Amino acid sequence: MLDILNTLNVFIYTFLIFAIINIVTGVFFQKKFKNTVKGYFFQMNFFWNVINLIIALYSAFQNQQIRDQAQEEIVKYFSSAKDILLVNVYLDIVYILAAFVLYFIAVKKNSVKLKGYGYAICLQGVFLFFLDLIMFRFLLSNNF
Repeated sequence: MLDILNTLNVFIYTFLIFAIINIVTGVFFQKKFKNTVKGYFFQMNFFWNVINLIIALYSAFQNQQIRDQAQEEIVKYFSSAKDILLVNVYLDIVYILAAFVLYFIAVKKNSVKLKGYGYAICLQGVFLFFLDLIMFRFLLSNNF
């Protein structure tokens, strides 16, 4: 069980590092590219990754807390996490589709803000899709 928890920690810390990098670059580059597609891209990345950071920290905390639990509780935790990840995979697809819709609206309205936001949402959706799918498959392959 500890091997599985340790592997999940790798995924969680990957998510955490991704969030921190996007927050730092968002702070710096949204000011540098103010009122441009790039600026709005980094602005959306900043806000989106504040939420990602909270989720990653909560997940890391949960993973630490579960280590002290009985094996039955750990199995419930993994099973619940697997179900949540499957829902997230579908939500990630919705994010990607919404990003494309936002992009096409941006082109039609000639909006740099919507175009930047669309790119950022697409990036987040693609990253989260692969992270959630890999984590889901990992738990599934370990019979949870």
